[in-house]
Amino acid sequence: MYSTGCIVVRTQGLAVILNRILGTIVNAAYGIALHVTSAIHFVAQSVTNAINPQIMKAEGGGERQRMLSLAERASKYASLLIAMVAIPIIAEMDAILQWWLTEVPEQTTMFCRFVLAASICDQLTIGLGCANQAIGKIRTYSLIINTIKVLTLPAAYCCLRLNFPVYTVMWCYLGFECLCAVARLPFLKITAGLSIWHFIRHVFLPIIFPSIVMILSSWTFTYFVDMPYRFIFTIILTCVFGALAVYFTALTKEEQTTAKNIITNIKKHNK
Repeated sequence: MYSTGCIVVRTQGLAVILNRILGTIVNAAYGIALHVTSAIHFVAQSVTNAINPQIMKAEGGGERQRMLSLAERASKYASLLIAMVAIPIIAEMDAILQWWLTEVPEQTTMFCRFVLAASICDQLTIGLGCANQAIGKIRTYSLIINTIKVLTLPAAYCCLRLNFPVYTVMWCYLGFECLCAVARLPFLKITAGLSIWHFIRHVFLPIIFPSIVMILSSWTFTYFVDMPYRFIFTIILTCVFGALAVYFTALTKEEQTTAKNIITNIKKHNK
């Protein structure tokens, strides 16, 4: 209840603050951003839903290291998958919103980009949240991690009362989301014996190069190409280049073999 309450309070509380201080137009822009990110979040959620039962099973069987390894994989796969979709959308946000809404409220593009970037940050350690559920340290985890999320509200309120630009609110949103993701590392180190360096080496480092490839491909195509419905081709191009970069640089040999077997099975099934 506390976890869900914190997320609702952070999400809707920020909407109330924006509406009371800056008006309905800015609040509408924030609402559209939340609608966009909820659709993107569904993609990454499919990864954690698939791996979570295996994490529970490993911990229940006393296989702590296998459980942590699965949590690392869940974090890597979920963050790469959401980045593959979110990065080209961030690059083409103006065009997508114009096509979708026709009349786009002011600041909507900025809100959408920040919320999507925060979603990517959250997925970087999302597997550790699943690992914590398997261990059962739910009360302390909720109090620490979700309280960090709620701190977005007083920080945002202070920024607006001090007449800072509205984008400072979203910097607070992104900053506390990153802090929340990072806080999972020392917490799981204490409760489960997680090796932080091992996690960084197997999750954070493999993500860097594919992310750079996706950013460069999406922004290059957006900058140099001008055509109707360009955002469709940007998303497809980024997904293709991103998938290749993920396969050759982010996956281990074992994971590459598994990917090959999946593709082979799909081809056989289609035949």
